Amino acid sequence: MGGKEDKKQFKKNVKNQDNKELIGCPDFGKLYKNMADSITGGVWVAKKNDIICYANKGMSKIAGIPVKDFLGINVVKGFSEDTLKFFRPYYLKAKKTKKKIKYEAVPVVTPNKKLTYQSGWLIPVVKNKELEGIICTVDDVTKEEEYKQKLEESKKTYEQFFNIISGGVVVYHPIKDGKDFVIKDVNKAGEKLTKVKKKNILGKRAEVVYPGIKEMGLFDILIKTYKTGQSHYHPITQYKDKKFNMFFENYVYKLPSGDVVAVFYDKTKEIELEEKRKKQNIFLHKIMDSLPYPFYVIKANNYEIKAANSIARQKMGSLKSAKCFEVSHRRNSPCKGHHPCPLEIVKKTNKPAIVEHIHFDKEGNERLVEVHGYPIFNKNNELVEMIEYSIDITDKRKVEDDLKKHLADTENINSLMINRELKMIELKEEIKKLKKKK
Repeated sequence: MGGKEDKKQFKKNVKNQDNKELIGCPDFGKLYKNMADSITGGVWVAKKNDIICYANKGMSKIAGIPVKDFLGINVVKGFSEDTLKFFRPYYLKAKKTKKKIKYEAVPVVTPNKKLTYQSGWLIPVVKNKELEGIICTVDDVTKEEEYKQKLEESKKTYEQFFNIISGGVVVYHPIKDGKDFVIKDVNKAGEKLTKVKKKNILGKRAEVVYPGIKEMGLFDILIKTYKTGQSHYHPITQYKDKKFNMFFENYVYKLPSGDVVAVFYDKTKEIELEEKRKKQNIFLHKIMDSLPYPFYVIKANNYEIKAANSIARQKMGSLKSAKCFEVSHRRNSPCKGHHPCPLEIVKKTNKPAIVEHIHFDKEGNERLVEVHGYPIFNKNNELVEMIEYSIDITDKRKVEDDLKKHLADTENINSLMINRELKMIELKEEIKKLKKKK
């Protein structure tokens, strides 16, 4: 025991006591006193008037003051109120009932102002049904109590983390030498994701709670993690049972306690979006492949062909990856000069562009094509790609040229015919004039 009073105050308390009051200390025998002095724990004895008349060496070590400084102290008044408000009720109950009372982890401020926690027994000394005093045993449980407090703090931190983490967490306790597992704990997210109630599944076998755990391969990962102690990643896998059908990504760890923890995340929406994206890509590729002319998606930063339809892939031949100018012009640098690069125009204007090029077909023949470039921007309005499609206008241009030539020839003929008619009219007019003169 101890109090906020320093050592001088304790000495003063002893000095002010009448030594006669120390006479009458309950006698519990020389043998027991020798035993009390030999033990590491503390022991003190108070008379029926609450004055301490004996303290062993262990008490001196616990409180940090000499034994003599305890003698003469009033148990219910002489210590700090910070201590007495916890200890006094136990002491008064022992006096009143004349029965031994156990006190546990009572906070006590020692004379050297150190906070300790003490446990022990208050044992009434009764003779002829009359109380002669109280024997108090004292064990310093400060370290144990501090450990309990840290453990409690750690537990609270664990529980807070356990329940605020966005992913589901299930703690599996191994049984049958790690060949099977029972559910030891599950966080709130885990309850929600797997459609279970914590109170209904604790202590039950993992396969009973989650019937699809073996089929998805997670059960084997739990066993492997338990045996090796190494963490494992279980990629996105489908889980299904009668209650639900979802896709989960799992991270599995072994705790120092031997339990195995699985942290899992719902990836169902991602899988559904990926499937939707694949279907859209298939649909878009079908549309692209239905086009009768080469169609490309070209990266704006390096001219690399990102996607191509079937006709364009035929032109690419064995090239798995190529740049647009390599396929269309058999060049090793971007188009320029008589063949202006549509991508460069799109980069400068951020608008669609149309140019005419001479391309080569797979036999190496020159073809006149009309190249259309259409910009693709990201969410930051930055040009990232360009759609390019080339329409072969060789035959069209030949027809146009032939038509122009035909029109020109027709115009020439028409001009000759008109001139002839005009000449004939002029001659007729001249003849008329001549006839009139005669």
